[in-house]
Amino acid sequence: MGPDPWDPGGFDGGGEASQGKPFSGQYPFLLAPTSWACPSWLTALPSLGSVWGTGGCWNYFKSSFQPALPQSFATGHLPLPVGPGMLIGSWPGWGLGTDCYKAGDTVGGSCPSPEPATVPSTTTMSTHRLVMVRHGESTWNQENRFCGWFDAELSEKGAEEAKRGAQAVKDAKMEFDICYTSVLKRAIRTLWTILDGTDQMWLPVVRTWRLNERHYGGLTGLNKAETAAKHGEEQVKVWRRSFDIPPPPMDEKHPYYSSISKERRYAGLKPGELPICESLKDTIARALPFWNEEIAPQIKAGKRVLIAAHGNSLRGIVKHLEGMSDQAIMELNLPTGIPIVYELDKGLKPIKPMRFLGDEETVRKAMEAVAAQGKAK
Repeated sequence: MGPDPWDPGGFDGGGEASQGKPFSGQYPFLLAPTSWACPSWLTALPSLGSVWGTGGCWNYFKSSFQPALPQSFATGHLPLPVGPGMLIGSWPGWGLGTDCYKAGDTVGGSCPSPEPATVPSTTTMSTHRLVMVRHGESTWNQENRFCGWFDAELSEKGAEEAKRGAQAVKDAKMEFDICYTSVLKRAIRTLWTILDGTDQMWLPVVRTWRLNERHYGGLTGLNKAETAAKHGEEQVKVWRRSFDIPPPPMDEKHPYYSSISKERRYAGLKPGELPICESLKDTIARALPFWNEEIAPQIKAGKRVLIAAHGNSLRGIVKHLEGMSDQAIMELNLPTGIPIVYELDKGLKPIKPMRFLGDEETVRKAMEAVAAQGKAK
């Protein structure tokens, strides 16, 4: 019998998986989108399933495939990597502390037994490249407050995250032709930092409110943990992550109403365009027209695009690119300050899973931090 593809000894040394132990070193594997890989965030990417079939391991950081998981290995418990691949989706019941998966385990529904599959060719050449980055941590992120359209500054940590992102882009020798960002300074400064760190400050930058963060309405300014303690974590999760349920609206008595709704940067918006609260569905609905009308044509024209924006506006783009379900996008966490790279075909469909420019430990910690927001402390 050949090497167990779940055994780090087969690729990177270690050999703990064959002994029934959880991995203790590096965790390089992400499962390809398959029914047997229910714990993996890539199950949420149906567009990839038609490209790569139903079995195989995608090495997230090396951007390459590993052998498919033979069906015989599914008879008992299988050690799973407790790393970025298990954190990105924040699937209930999985992630840190979950060491194995056995046939019949489920996450949010039926999970059929594993099936072997042929690992596809990775020789397909990409036509376009897109790089996106969620802004570095803001002062309100640091305080665990609902930020939304409030124009919070980057925290010291957020500024450092942006610098690390710039270094990652520089190390990857990536150049751009045009950049897009929101009209909120935390995203703008993150973009500036990356352009400064890569000596591309001269590039044209388009700023638009359509790439703003989701408007959290009446929750704006509230501490997420305190709100969770008062209303319950499930209610806060509904407000934060339900696809089409908005938070309470921001009325004129709200302490931040004037500083947002009366701000002159929004003076040119048409009646009905300025939100007083938004669901994720609403956020995507106002971001996608800009993607379709402005960004996508630039990419198709061969322009190398960099987008620095916010967790929810970027999730809208990811949902569109990947064809993700409403449920799946609710569970997707994007880390702050870490560039995300997509390789796209002529139709702007991903030919590979998204990859992060960053080391595994940095990505893991960033995922944990985002997933922990909104929980009662």
